[in-house]
Amino acid sequence: MYLVELLIRRSGYRLTPTDPELTDVVLQVANRAISKEGLTQWFRPRIVRAAPDDAGTAHRSPT
Repeated sequence: MYLVELLIRRSGYRLTPTDPELTDVVLQVANRAISKEGLTQWFRPRIVRAAPDDAGTAHRSPT
């Protein structure tokens, strides 16, 4: 998940889910309980444009 967040930040956006949401989606992926489309739908509302001073760096610890 850290690499996903890094790529999102380098594109000028940031990831906004809570830690429990991240845990849940990672477990769904690991258990093959979420489809590619479902994962896309999960990410869409949780990716927002980063403030100019926020882009390019990942602040969340690796998960």
